Amino acid sequence: MKNANRLLFLCVFLSFVVKSIIILFFIHAPAKFEVHAIAHNMISGGEMKYNLNGQDNFNYQFPVYPFLLFCVYKVFGEGNFSALFMNLVFSSATALFAFSVFKWFLLQFDLKLKVISTERIALLSVVALLLHPLLIYYSIYIIHPFSLDLLFVFATLYFMIKYFDKQTKINLFIYALCLGFAVLNRTTLTTLLLPFLLFHSENFAFKKKMKAAAFVLFIVTVPASLWLVRNYTIYKQFSLNSSMGQNLWIGALEETEGSANLSNGKSYYAALSEKELTGIMDLSPPQQSTFFSDKYFQLLRQDPARVVKMFFVKLKNFWWFRTGIGKEYPDNVASYIPLYKIVYGLVFFLSLTGIFFIGKKTFSFVSFPLALSLMQAVFYVETRHRAIVEPLLICLAITACFLLFRKFFPLKEKTNGN
Repeated sequence: MKNANRLLFLCVFLSFVVKSIIILFFIHAPAKFEVHAIAHNMISGGEMKYNLNGQDNFNYQFPVYPFLLFCVYKVFGEGNFSALFMNLVFSSATALFAFSVFKWFLLQFDLKLKVISTERIALLSVVALLLHPLLIYYSIYIIHPFSLDLLFVFATLYFMIKYFDKQTKINLFIYALCLGFAVLNRTTLTTLLLPFLLFHSENFAFKKKMKAAAFVLFIVTVPASLWLVRNYTIYKQFSLNSSMGQNLWIGALEETEGSANLSNGKSYYAALSEKELTGIMDLSPPQQSTFFSDKYFQLLRQDPARVVKMFFVKLKNFWWFRTGIGKEYPDNVASYIPLYKIVYGLVFFLSLTGIFFIGKKTFSFVSFPLALSLMQAVFYVETRHRAIVEPLLICLAITACFLLFRKFFPLKEKTNGN
């Protein structure tokens, strides 16, 4: 166990050093998303806002990542390097949490493997996480909330298993609070509640289940409620996010294949008429959200079959790839997509193999990826939405490799005799 921990910290440390060198010497102009503009506006004017469609939008993005980015800019100065190093810290912390998460779930699987220990499978999974090219791209090549999303996934699962290992109120509170901020950072991470409820329902008495679930749900709503109140003071209406209507509408467009871009690489704005493009510039952010929501529900009323069809298109795209993938990436990144498809296809096949061999014990483990895919498919789907669960698939795939080895090359039992 001590050796596994030493190897874990060595892998994370080496990864941090190598990626730091890459940031310092090879990344000169990382892509900046709206979170950078929001943090900049907080530095310059003290307001968490983003200019979109001709209006200052005060709740286009959820606040956790922009606020942390603002803090980093305030302390270290507003620059590319400080933002990317923050992402690198997040990805390193993710690896540390992931080791414990992988190991705990592998112990629940009760694999009884003789060729390798659960610690080593967990360590191999962490190494794969640290070397995953898409995770690296989103952590050190662009200023984007993805690295924090991934950290929240594994931090929430980590504090969940800490509670299951030692069922105290403080452990339950820490898990619930972490989940609350995860949800505030990305609403679809409410799906992290599912493995908690499933495992809790299988192992605890009914009264304890209900009390724990009620407590968790209450704590989870606190951060989001504070954000709702803040938004109400600005717009005089309750709203978590002003892009929800927009996300519903673009996900129902056949031209986008349920993503944020058309198949030719153009933005979803190309699906609007000139009159609509001009008109939304005169609307407030809540009115703009209503405009897109109205377009979505109009489509739902007129052609519900199309909306249902697009849901399954997005579900397929979550677990596989859309036709126009890569056109929004730089050419040097897009050139590696065929290789990524091959490797991901192998991982996906092996993860299904692992589920087949292990059986129903994997249900709580895969419940989060499955629920996330279903919830994300309601809105819009891009490859990064699946990338957040790929470390879990990789852990299952690595486990499947050793299960297949045991099946085809069983170890012979030692026998006494001459």
